[in-house]
Amino acid sequence: MRVAILGGGIGALTAAFELTRPERGGAHQVTVYQQGWRLGGKGASARNPACNFRIEEHGLHLWMGCYENAFRIIRDCYAELGRPAGAPLSTWEQAFLPQDQVVLMERHGAGWVEWPQHFPVLDSRPGEANAIEHPADLVGGVLRWAVNLLLERHGVDRWAPPAGACRSRLGPLLLGSRRLDDWTGWALGQLDRALLLLARILGAPDTAAARTFHRTLATLLGALRGALRLAPGRGLNDPDWDRLVTTLDFLLTNVIGVLTEGFLVPPHGRVAQLRYSDWLHNLERIDHLDYRTWLSQHGARPRTVQSCVVRGLGDAVFNSGHPGAAGTALNGLFRLNLTYRGSLFYKMAAGMGETVIAPLYQVLRARGVQFRFFHRVLGLHLGRDGRIKDFDVAVQAKSRDEYRPLFDVPVPGGTLPCWPPQPDFSQLEGGAALDAQALDFEAPRAVPGEVVETHRDFEVVVLGIPVGALGPLTSELSASSVRWRRMLSELRTTRTQGLQLWFDRNFAALGRTGSPAVLTGYAEALDTFADMSHLLGTEAWGPGAGAIAYLCGSLDDQGPDEEQAERVERSSRDWLGAHGPRILPGLFGPQGLHQQQVVSTYSRANVHPSDRYVLSVPGSAAHRLRADDSGFPNLYLAGDWVRTGLNVGSVEAATMAGRRAARSILGLHFPIAGDLD
Repeated sequence: MRVAILGGGIGALTAAFELTRPERGGAHQVTVYQQGWRLGGKGASARNPACNFRIEEHGLHLWMGCYENAFRIIRDCYAELGRPAGAPLSTWEQAFLPQDQVVLMERHGAGWVEWPQHFPVLDSRPGEANAIEHPADLVGGVLRWAVNLLLERHGVDRWAPPAGACRSRLGPLLLGSRRLDDWTGWALGQLDRALLLLARILGAPDTAAARTFHRTLATLLGALRGALRLAPGRGLNDPDWDRLVTTLDFLLTNVIGVLTEGFLVPPHGRVAQLRYSDWLHNLERIDHLDYRTWLSQHGARPRTVQSCVVRGLGDAVFNSGHPGAAGTALNGLFRLNLTYRGSLFYKMAAGMGETVIAPLYQVLRARGVQFRFFHRVLGLHLGRDGRIKDFDVAVQAKSRDEYRPLFDVPVPGGTLPCWPPQPDFSQLEGGAALDAQALDFEAPRAVPGEVVETHRDFEVVVLGIPVGALGPLTSELSASSVRWRRMLSELRTTRTQGLQLWFDRNFAALGRTGSPAVLTGYAEALDTFADMSHLLGTEAWGPGAGAIAYLCGSLDDQGPDEEQAERVERSSRDWLGAHGPRILPGLFGPQGLHQQQVVSTYSRANVHPSDRYVLSVPGSAAHRLRADDSGFPNLYLAGDWVRTGLNVGSVEAATMAGRRAARSILGLHFPIAGDLD
């Protein structure tokens, strides 16, 4: 079967990877059509040889420990790539570095304070699970989280019960610890009762009994939450106590809401028979609500609703300034914090381009996948039978032979295949003339001399182009399908921006101490900050640079696209002057920024339609289409805008969509962890 894949982002590459696994026997001939000279979509990055081979990203890319599907693909990719031992990034473990701390930035008066969050390292590895834990176990995980917050305040070791611990009680020995005051002991006793009730919910013989236990448990937790707010002798003058109350209020409210809404009740049978897909469908019932509204409806304090705990969830998916869908946010909270393997998240040991995209390209090319670079898709066309009959592409440039997009960058221990920041014009016909014109091959507009072609040499199409760019490409589909029109009109996207800074000294000299954490929930628009100094060894600065910082955030729609690069460069300087002293005090003096300490900067405004980030606003998930339900018989969908079990812009969502598209084309049924199966 001939398969045309339009676009080269994570979703598209995942579909190609699954379709062409060696065990498939080469039954599918796959061709990938990609605008410009590089793959990766919003995950594309480059190495700039004119500036010490620095990494230039779209923004900050982190892989969460809950990315079961994405890690499965990348682990299989590295195994097949087979780099020799000792070579740079020879294994996936070398390519992904575990991180266990996040710092939430909390408003305090006119300023900000840092609120470190430490997550335990688990004895597991991402990419090995075929399914997510039972939803009742996830709820039990929230209760255990609350237990550990209380224990940590009193210096008691973290409680780490075995798997399936919604059935495990704290025990009298723990409750009798002399290090706990009377109030804390009472609160732990209530949580102990809650875990017992949760176990009874799992064992309930029918849905009626389960609902009774739901109400009882919700009442118990509501009483605990009320007592927590009225605990004697404590108040806002104790910031540690206020943070504890805020976090516990947040956790308990989420569980109370889950119980009150009946999300643990299956459509039929016992709670123990509740499938993860049932849980996801239950959460969809509240997806028309803003998450903050839902929390308020279930009794959260206003301070909790406006806290950095809630705001940080939105900032993680560029949703700052936009309402977040309640069901999607709740699912994200549980997935991110309670289903991670190993560590909460992972930083990449190099740029995303060479850590993820280049290995995928190399493996796929070795399998026989054809790549058509410089092919900008113009439109898809329908036949009378409602199938995709052909599509038009603009050939932006022609290569003299097969275009080879990668070049080797020297790193410790050898070289890494990387993507350049512009095409290799020496491989293109008339390359010198093209180079002289300073063309943007990734922009949604024609380049001089491009030729339009119509392609019909396929049986199946996988559409992996981001939703922000689909309007003009799919006008015939919109005219034919109400569902397609609604998807395009109801899904919201946003511009984003990124800033990378290289400094001449380390972060300790700049006033930052401690582990290289990620900060989020900070001042807009660059609300997320990460210490990325571990990348120094992969670039060619030598002693000239001592630290690297990445910052990113959303970018509003004010002004035309062509003015945004200059606008972001200017606003980044302003933001750094206003908010930099709080996080990098050593970079500033009485006269402001010590400019000489900044070795290099790279800022980016992601404004092209294909670069816009899909949002999870209330009501939008209902209009997403599944990868195997486009409404057109031979058209499958791949990308983070597709309806999956994780409807947020992310590598994992794109991977899930790509896997489902491939699974449907293959006619197989391999597991997709956390999906709507």
